[in-house]
Amino acid sequence: MSELTTEFFERFGVRVVHSSTYHPQSNPVERFHSTLGRTLRVLCSEEGLYWEKYVHAALFALRTNLQGLARPNWCMRGTVEHLHSVPKVYRL
Repeated sequence: MSELTTEFFERFGVRVVHSSTYHPQSNPVERFHSTLGRTLRVLCSEEGLYWEKYVHAALFALRTNLQGLARPNWCMRGTVEHLHSVPKVYRL
């Protein structure tokens, strides 16, 4: 890493975690992208290539899905979405 990048990470308290180059399944970001891709494939099965229309709904569904003891949305924002009131932007 460059000196500038290292300084930035130290200043903002970013912890660098290196992942295996040849094993993308062990990288949580790659696993999430795989899940997002599968979700979009299901949502877009009838409309073909218009996946952009479903990105917000797919992300909302994945972020509010219970994973272990906490929902990812709670971990990121500190709030729990009330599923009985889905925000208009996420509606299909």
